[in-house]
Amino acid sequence: MKKILLGFFLAVLLSVSMANAATVNVSFDDTLDFTAIHGFGFNIVGISIDDVTLNIITTATNGGAVPGGLWDIYKSSSNNSIDAYDLTWGNFNLSPGLALTLTTEDKPITLSDFYLSDSNYADGVYRLPFTVLEKITAEGVNYTYSAVPVPSSIIIFGFGICALLGIKRKKSNG
Repeated sequence: MKKILLGFFLAVLLSVSMANAATVNVSFDDTLDFTAIHGFGFNIVGISIDDVTLNIITTATNGGAVPGGLWDIYKSSSNNSIDAYDLTWGNFNLSPGLALTLTTEDKPITLSDFYLSDSNYADGVYRLPFTVLEKITAEGVNYTYSAVPVPSSIIIFGFGICALLGIKRKKSNG
């Protein structure tokens, strides 16, 4: 019985270590100000950029986020990153949806140091807060750029502070 269990666990271990191709999807949700985004990018961790296959999803193919032929999306070997920018400097905006897919053979892909850029400013920094949501699915890992909303609790807190200051002022005058 011990040999059967050992054989079963070895079979499971070998099947896990012989992983299939890893897939990562990068997308944008509809909360972002697309008129202000003129570039984006991220670093790839733990694997060489040369081992990654890049597939750009354009608006012409299945409603992707990238206007076809109007954005330059490329692999940068010097930074081990994916970088993208609008070739028209703001005339053709990204859309909500899937922007690109990265795949490798037998190696997991981890992304970090996400950025958005805005050519309306001299330093090129995107001024609005954003976050990147990570979701693991059966097909791979999905990273989604998303705006960071101002929580309503902060607004309510602000009203409360104003009310307290008004009450204090009224008491000090009366």
